[in-house]
Amino acid sequence: MCQHCKDRRSCVHNLEQDLVSSRPSWQGTIAKIEKVRKYANNLRKPFAERLDLVKCHYIFGMQGIDTSAVDELKQLLSRGELGSCYNAEEGMLNMSLRTDTMKRYVIRDLRMKSLPRWISELGVAFKVIDVSGNPSLSRLPLDELCSMESSLQEVKCESCVRLQLPPP
Repeated sequence: MCQHCKDRRSCVHNLEQDLVSSRPSWQGTIAKIEKVRKYANNLRKPFAERLDLVKCHYIFGMQGIDTSAVDELKQLLSRGELGSCYNAEEGMLNMSLRTDTMKRYVIRDLRMKSLPRWISELGVAFKVIDVSGNPSLSRLPLDELCSMESSLQEVKCESCVRLQLPPP
């Protein structure tokens, strides 16, 4: 690995540590991630995807947010600010950590533990939600996911070893 890649990897790791220790709001998280993205100019695809994944796991890992935040998140999705994690054309929300390489690595303390109940309030026509490969995921909000039945076709959760269905 070249020195530039090592520096970028270190920068992303430092960002993750900062997010764990400071626990900013989702807006603050996005600002910090975008600051790192600008600092580490010419990000190669794996680093850009990792920043998108960190952002996605942090936002969707928040369980209690108010309705105004849900509206802001709708706008975030519509503007494409989740990058490689959300494909509006395919209706795919990809938060998968399942991979043969470390490209999609997120430190344990930032991994989403449960899909939030407010996911159904977004009003986004998700066809596929992929949370596979997340060893920290332990719960899915089944009632909320069922309320999305007009669009949601599949929830991928392979290799989520802590996942308990149905939820307690």
